[in-house]
Amino acid sequence: MESTSVEISPDGEFAIHSSHDGVVKIWETATSSLRNEYKPSSHLSSSCSCLSWCPKQKTTGTPKRKRRRSNKSDVGQAISDLDLVAIGTVSGSIILYSVVKGEIHSQLTDGHSDRVNSVVWYPESNSLYSCSSDKQIIQWEVTSSTIKHKWQGDKGAVHSLCKCSSKHLLSAGRTIKLWDLANKHLLKTFTGHATEVFRMVHIPGGVNDNVENSYFLSAAMNDRLVNAWHIDMESKDKNAITAFSLSDEPVSMQTSSHEKVISS
Repeated sequence: MESTSVEISPDGEFAIHSSHDGVVKIWETATSSLRNEYKPSSHLSSSCSCLSWCPKQKTTGTPKRKRRRSNKSDVGQAISDLDLVAIGTVSGSIILYSVVKGEIHSQLTDGHSDRVNSVVWYPESNSLYSCSSDKQIIQWEVTSSTIKHKWQGDKGAVHSLCKCSSKHLLSAGRTIKLWDLANKHLLKTFTGHATEVFRMVHIPGGVNDNVENSYFLSAAMNDRLVNAWHIDMESKDKNAITAFSLSDEPVSMQTSSHEKVISS
């Protein structure tokens, strides 16, 4: 199964699509009109393997006084303002495309030796995480386009990543792993899928940014079941709490936090 080449922006205003020839098109959802088109030059041409929009930073209505030094919040807001889309490629590189500028903002290279399967943003910490068929997970520093950390995520290819808090990350091959991002330690392993997990969606259930007592869904290749999991750090149970049987194999999965709707 190929990763989806269509993603909707967090605010629902845009849809991005990448064709097999590497051409990326961004459409306005309200008018169905083409907003931007990116055609890679021959030396950059590589098929898209995954897409991910940078989430918008929440801002308060009260203006703040200017600070002499920027902090993590300022950096996260600056990244958010660029309206970036991460484009993973089969060659292992990642392109950061700015919708605001209508051009490539930067490139993340010399990290993966095989196709990039999933990317997830942590703008509050100036980070982007990626996983690959080369078994590695990489934490990139967005502003400098450099590698901050790199570690082996599984014995085989790592197919999916999911942000479950600002301090935790879920990764998946055939098994699902919960990582502590402060020290890259493995906290818990979940088992239940017979094939590779290609998609995970986190459902907040804890207090604020606490991953404890939250939930997530997972879908695997050639599998009509969507599993639901409960993150309980004190429990030794590694199995899903329930599974939803679909009439056909899911190819994508999204949630709506306002209406608590799950679609696949």
